[in-house]
Amino acid sequence: MTLAQQTQQLLEILGNGFPTHRLQLIWEYKDAILQWINSKEFSEKYANHPFPPLLNPATITWEQTDPQVAWDFNLPLPPFYQMLYLCPHGTGHGAMLTFLRTSGGGGFSISYNEAPTTAIEHYISHYTHLIQNRGKFNVLAFECYGLEKFGSAQDREKYFALVGERVPALMQVRDPLENLKHGALNWKILLENLKDLQRNFNLSFDYHYFNKILHIRNKKYQLPTDFSYLKTQTAIWDSLVRALNPVDLVYMDMQELSKEMAFNTLQKLSLHFGFNAPQEKDRKVYEAKHFSGNLFFLWSDAPLVLWINHKDLESRYSKKNPNNILATSESLMIDRQNSYKIFFMFPEKLEGFVDIMDYFKGEIGSQVGAYMQEVEFEALCKDLPLWEATQEYVNEFLEYLSVESKKAQSERITTEQVLEALAKNKEAAKNLESVLEPELKHIKKHRPDIIKSWKHYQEFVKICKKV
Repeated sequence: MTLAQQTQQLLEILGNGFPTHRLQLIWEYKDAILQWINSKEFSEKYANHPFPPLLNPATITWEQTDPQVAWDFNLPLPPFYQMLYLCPHGTGHGAMLTFLRTSGGGGFSISYNEAPTTAIEHYISHYTHLIQNRGKFNVLAFECYGLEKFGSAQDREKYFALVGERVPALMQVRDPLENLKHGALNWKILLENLKDLQRNFNLSFDYHYFNKILHIRNKKYQLPTDFSYLKTQTAIWDSLVRALNPVDLVYMDMQELSKEMAFNTLQKLSLHFGFNAPQEKDRKVYEAKHFSGNLFFLWSDAPLVLWINHKDLESRYSKKNPNNILATSESLMIDRQNSYKIFFMFPEKLEGFVDIMDYFKGEIGSQVGAYMQEVEFEALCKDLPLWEATQEYVNEFLEYLSVESKKAQSERITTEQVLEALAKNKEAAKNLESVLEPELKHIKKHRPDIIKSWKHYQEFVKICKKV
């Protein structure tokens, strides 16, 4: 084969996705590339593949390959995953991620990252995670489909095409009308307040500071007339199925994650997918309510950490003796070297930590985990004055969280109110229908029982028939 013929064949196989910045590297490997693309195995496996690999994946040493180069060479993601998790926004995937990690234990790992805004960032994130967790039961999560999360249609197609392993998948779904009520929350203010949220505090800290999160309420609800925004991360069910074409797709409705059903649901899923079953000693994790009021946002990104030190006893905050300590690290003067630490977060199984919530009072204890390293907890308990002061402070803190989360929950807009607005707005109802229906074809065909169980969606269907 002449040089011109070799060049022509390379250009044909690279097509429009030719990575010109890799020209020198491709030319260095041209013999191996040409040998591979002219092989019988390539012809049988990849002749009709939209993004065929330039090198034989079976010959790749994944740990020694730059993910950026792997992307440019159309290499599939390293084959070290056993399950796909399709989790559109608003379906309870935050709780499910906790349940999966708890059930799976130390030998289980989930590659989940909402941050990327380009296809290659998604690819590199998964690639890196798989290399770092090789040997574990790995799950790849897919939570978006909108172009704003991938950069271009071609890159999005390539990203999904490079998920090459034929492994079973779990799709989490929810009555789509229930998602719309979240649009009434004042997300702009919430996200701004979360940016600089002080998550570290001590016994002198006025916990009413967290009102900046817990007191955020619904803005006046305005029904959109264009619901195309749902195509980014919410109404993407059929899009994900077509893009990934999983070998075995299991649908799970969010109702199956209720506190009454979650434990049994994870037991069934563990048998189907082959990960560790949930353990009875961790039942509290599965029975916690993960989205109550605005409580979720306090530790959705990272735990709140209470630093406990003798020097703070004199200035300790309480309802009887409030103070005006400002919520900044400088004013709090946290001694991170000589303090005990309690981590507040969702109930979750944490290796090396004990949940000490039973040592405190308050009904909200079932929704919050309080974790300490076992050695620190034993030492704190022996320091009776400090331990008693800690109990009093935490009891008041938990009571505050309980009261505020109930207030916020009671003031949320309801799905019934959303349906009433849709019934009065023909244009909005038809637009929403045009967004939802194309994405519900697969589940309607394969799990009509789930569709039937969505009472609010069924009411919406009636509204659409009338208008």
